[in-house]
Amino acid sequence: MGRFHHQKKLLLILMFSIAAWISLRFSTMPPAAAQALPSRNFAVVELFTSEGCSSCPPADEVLAGLVSQNLSRSSGEVIALGFHVDYWDRLGWKDPFSSAAATRRQHAYASQFGNDQVYTPQMVVNGAIGFVGSKKTLAEKAVERAFTLAPHVALAIEREPSTSSSTKSLNVTTKLLPLPGQTVAEKYQVLLALVQKSATTNVKHGENGGLQLRHVNIVRDFAVQETKPSFVSNQSIRNSWKFPLPVGVSLQELELVAVAYDAESHQAVGATRQAVQ
Repeated sequence: MGRFHHQKKLLLILMFSIAAWISLRFSTMPPAAAQALPSRNFAVVELFTSEGCSSCPPADEVLAGLVSQNLSRSSGEVIALGFHVDYWDRLGWKDPFSSAAATRRQHAYASQFGNDQVYTPQMVVNGAIGFVGSKKTLAEKAVERAFTLAPHVALAIEREPSTSSSTKSLNVTTKLLPLPGQTVAEKYQVLLALVQKSATTNVKHGENGGLQLRHVNIVRDFAVQETKPSFVSNQSIRNSWKFPLPVGVSLQELELVAVAYDAESHQAVGATRQAVQ
């Protein structure tokens, strides 16, 4: 009996030691690493479009097709951003989703690609390649190529809880953390976009007059913050954001998309998305 009790005591000590080690190991893990490690590769697809452009509806359909394939695709996830530019607004129809900020973003890509001209529809994949957005085969090839690139950083989105049932804005925090074995960039540009999942417009004038247009992943608001990595003891970079909510759109129709770009190459190195509610 004495030997049995001695063995039982040693077993209990061993079990408590293992439990203590596990507790210590997970308590010292960076929170962002635990929340944001990606399980799939990604392709960030930005479409610059306009309801006033007769060439754009086919590109909107290409984007919708890429998004719809996420449910059956195993190689990676398409994270889509539909930017509606405003330079078509003076030509017969004002796009209700257009913004000058979207136009400025497209001009920045034109400079990056060494071309001062902008056009619609234009598709940009992972911040690295741009082409005519209605070219379905080209889009699919660019997406598959993007899936071969492993993420360099993990991203997490945290929405601060609202204290009011009639809130008119979102307060959000993003966290960025480099993944093990990946190169850390000198600077990152973190984009956070408030996206409306879908919408339909009956266009009354302009080149698409008389048509009903359907859009997916419409960027209703976005911002970009540049940040230098200051990873101390594997702590994450945090950025704070505030967006007004679009009028007449329920929270269930919205999601948040975060993308991290290497500030020098502008290559997308991490991305995630999260429902607002």
